Amino acid sequence: MSSRKRSACHAHLRRYFHEALPTAPIAQEAIDPILGLYRVEYDAKSQEITGTKKHLRLRR
Repeated sequence: MSSRKRSACHAHLRRYFHEALPTAPIAQEAIDPILGLYRVEYDAKSQEITGTKKHLRLRR
């Protein structure tokens, strides 16, 4: 069993920044790193390496 704790998803946080884009274009600077996290997790799941050392390397 892992000692890691799951944190809240970034979907809600991302949504607030996305809603702010029309009046605060700088919000894109917050959205881009979240998109990067989504890509890493998608890739790990696609490659079936979730929870492995290879997965951790993708996160770096």
